Amino acid sequence: MLPVRFEDIRSADILRLVQEKVSEHKKLEYKQRLSIGTGDEKAEFLADISSFANASGGDILFGISDERDQNGTPTGIPSEIMPLLVGNPASECARIEQLIETGIQPKIPFVQVKAVDIPEHGMVIVVRVGKSWVAPHMVTYANRSWFYRLTFDAARLALGASAARSLDFFEACRRKRNTIDYDQASVATDTEAAEITIEAGSFLELVEQWIETHHPKLAK
Repeated sequence: MLPVRFEDIRSADILRLVQEKVSEHKKLEYKQRLSIGTGDEKAEFLADISSFANASGGDILFGISDERDQNGTPTGIPSEIMPLLVGNPASECARIEQLIETGIQPKIPFVQVKAVDIPEHGMVIVVRVGKSWVAPHMVTYANRSWFYRLTFDAARLALGASAARSLDFFEACRRKRNTIDYDQASVATDTEAAEITIEAGSFLELVEQWIETHHPKLAK
């Protein structure tokens, strides 16, 4: 989350994130594009918003790309400002607010949306989501009924160091998913899909072992 009050966010604050390479964390996320044209895009956008509300809250900045590693996987480190093509910033912010208002239940108590013009770059949109006291929130847009929550921190606490490798891998996959959903197609390879399947199987075994040890009555 930007370390300033929402109403005080200025272009310099956003430029500083890029110039100082401030990495994503659980309260800060970068998106290169804002795509809410189709029903699936709107549902994916709402999933990100509800996940923040269900976790610790934070800021999502649309219009900032992040660096890629040697495999093309997003690193979470901001690369450059990729300005959004927004004809009427006020109308676009109102459209986003309306989508959040009508597409998530229960309604998130605290959401703010702001368009920030970055001189010599263009427009970035900031969505600040407050940590909710009425969570969990569910995406209900177009009759969907999905709960989303950022669970990596909780899994680390419960499973300990033995889960670190899997959780780091899944976090990298989540970042790549954002690239697929928001930026471009044909990003994930068949090999990567196979790796996800294998890692998911290993993680399942780890979770089942943990349940057998700590909650044997719940084990299969």
